Amino acid sequence: MMQQAAEVMTGRRVPIVTVPVLTPSLSSHWIAFVTDVDTTTAKNLIDSMATEVVVRDSSILDLVPGDPMTYAEAVRLAIEEGDEGDEGESSS
Repeated sequence: MMQQAAEVMTGRRVPIVTVPVLTPSLSSHWIAFVTDVDTTTAKNLIDSMATEVVVRDSSILDLVPGDPMTYAEAVRLAIEEGDEGDEGESSS
């Protein structure tokens, strides 16, 4: 997911460095330090990475309007919406 997000944001793959010891707690503090994500959210995101999620049941499509999209499409849309929000903030 991180590689795909990096490709959408920068147009290239970024290196991922494996470190010998980095607990979820330390990871969450690092993420909070280098991004604007708070430590609690970062820890929840890190904890969730241990769970693989593969959709095998499409019954949700009967309940929720809209078309499904790929992860890369969702990242691209989130970035576009974030950029639109940033433009509104700078003009005020």
